[in-house]
Amino acid sequence: MTTGLNVTVVGGAGMMGRLIGGEMALSGHSVVLYDLNADKLQAAQRDLFSQMGELVAEGLLSASDVEDCKLRVSCSSDLPEAVGVADLVFESVVEREAIKQSVFRDITTHCPPRAICATNSMTMSVSVISESAIDRSRIMGVRFLYPVLLIPDVEITSGLETNPQYVEQVKSMLMSMDKQPFFKAPGSGNHLKLLSQNYKRRQREGADTRRRRVGASGGIHAQNALADPGSYYRGDGQPLRTNHFPSAVAPS
Repeated sequence: MTTGLNVTVVGGAGMMGRLIGGEMALSGHSVVLYDLNADKLQAAQRDLFSQMGELVAEGLLSASDVEDCKLRVSCSSDLPEAVGVADLVFESVVEREAIKQSVFRDITTHCPPRAICATNSMTMSVSVISESAIDRSRIMGVRFLYPVLLIPDVEITSGLETNPQYVEQVKSMLMSMDKQPFFKAPGSGNHLKLLSQNYKRRQREGADTRRRRVGASGGIHAQNALADPGSYYRGDGQPLRTNHFPSAVAPS
């Protein structure tokens, strides 16, 4: 029997937060969108499903996918409750150092010791953001790109204390979702700049991937498997085979 992960998005009322949550829910995971403002959360949830409806009209999602997704997404304005059983927590709050540090301190105070925590920051160092956090070995950067549901590229960055084992587990999970995780290693060039130059092409490629999945006989079975990156399976029952990241990962 396969079960999805418990995923919490802190800052879930924002555009990126809700889309990250939606992507995770479409891949079979149970998602809690957290924000202090309950009214904004409800509006964000409506907007998320409205955007998914537009993708259904374009043949990029199936109506049944969206209906299943609705059952997997809930909202909370209580942080201890929102992260209390989380396997994976995404942070997508305003780009202010002190706020992010406070958020990670609170997340890691209330989430289970097993939880992996990720920031979607595009500008800040993982090591700086996690300065006040508990168990910094489980904190990393996981940067989705807008529009999340169509762009396959996801940047992963490590902090000085991030355990590579957890990075590999997140990488495996992303690949099981048909995402294309990458590291920006020293001397590799500005991958995000290259992506911006090829934005329309990458969006088309992401849309093509979505179309291939609509009506497919299998799909991806989400598994509660962050502790075992080898245990993700495709729809045909075969294990997803992935290559490991380079051993030399540039921390930030």
